[in-house]
Amino acid sequence: MDRKGYKQQSLANALGVKRELVAAWNTGRSDVTRENIGKLLSAGMFLEEIFGEEVAAKALRKNESSNDSVNSADVRDIARQMLIDSMSQTLEKLKSDGPKPPQK
Repeated sequence: MDRKGYKQQSLANALGVKRELVAAWNTGRSDVTRENIGKLLSAGMFLEEIFGEEVAAKALRKNESSNDSVNSADVRDIARQMLIDSMSQTLEKLKSDGPKPPQK
């Protein structure tokens, strides 16, 4: 949003959505739908800005090998799997560290 000079309201107006929805995307309280990903890309946003650099890079690498274009379903699946992997690693670390004594 900053790169394109958008504020939440101006981006919402450009996409035809409510400002509250843009705010929910910014805070992670709401997922971006496939339709709105397309709108964001049409508004000049990059995959990296929408999903982060790591997710976008994985999506691009995945689709380079198949000569397909990047689609929003692939990107969302990759982002979801990365989140699951990260949560799993955190849970495993917590399990391996064992219970912590109560804090006084």
